Amino acid sequence: MSAWLMQVERQGRALVPAFSMLALLVLGLIPWHIPGLTNVTPAYLLIGLYFWTLYQPQRLPYWSTFLIGLAQDLLLGLPPGQGALALLLVQGLIASQRRFLLSKPFLVVWWGFGVIGPIAALIGWGVASIARQAFIPVLPVFIQCVMTILLYPLFGGLFGWLQERVVRPVP
Repeated sequence: MSAWLMQVERQGRALVPAFSMLALLVLGLIPWHIPGLTNVTPAYLLIGLYFWTLYQPQRLPYWSTFLIGLAQDLLLGLPPGQGALALLLVQGLIASQRRFLLSKPFLVVWWGFGVIGPIAALIGWGVASIARQAFIPVLPVFIQCVMTILLYPLFGGLFGWLQERVVRPVP
């Protein structure tokens, strides 16, 4: 394989975390209809942010997270920067716990997500309430948080597979 093709392949592998976050962004545009509630969607971006910040932080830099959050804001009709700010705050929180969680078994990593999920929901709720200058309802945020935590093993497994087979292949 030529040096140019090897460079293109390396760059493509390095972009997998960002592209997976964009896929999660699109998936997050599809609401789940739960009777008696407004449309609730799991926080898919939080799942990707948690995984990639733990295992490949150099491949999901803060500027990338900001742009993905800004795209989410624009697609959802939110004030520009609202979701981006929340994602950046949560990414900093995850990064601060990376050393502790990195070499732990899956159940501990999932437990860590179970702790960070409600904190992220609270941050998002707070930023949204400030942006709207009114408290937004808490129940949908709670349901979104529970749904997201329960979905982590599915997406964590998928991202683990991507990391082993695509992002860091064995030569």
